[in-house]
Amino acid sequence: MKRALRRIPTGEEITVTGSAPELELHLRAWRRAEGHPFRWDGHATIVRGGAETGRWVGSERAGSAEGAVEHAPRKWGIAARGGQRSRPGAPEFEV
Repeated sequence: MKRALRRIPTGEEITVTGSAPELELHLRAWRRAEGHPFRWDGHATIVRGGAETGRWVGSERAGSAEGAVEHAPRKWGIAARGGQRSRPGAPEFEV
């Protein structure tokens, strides 16, 4: 489902069908965790929400994947080298 949703623009929808008795229950929980609107009419209609792309707005990369920076800003905290930090405006940590 994640791949199918990534292929469509935010606001578009996909239909999910299946025969498992708990399908509605599991899809409701999954889409809630992923941030997608949902309808159930005997089948699931999942609308691509903006949570996945929205979390990266204003983010910054923690250094570079090629090497460490000489002095990392204290606001990075513990961040993987080259990883994308999704919390812009984080406070600086005390040393």
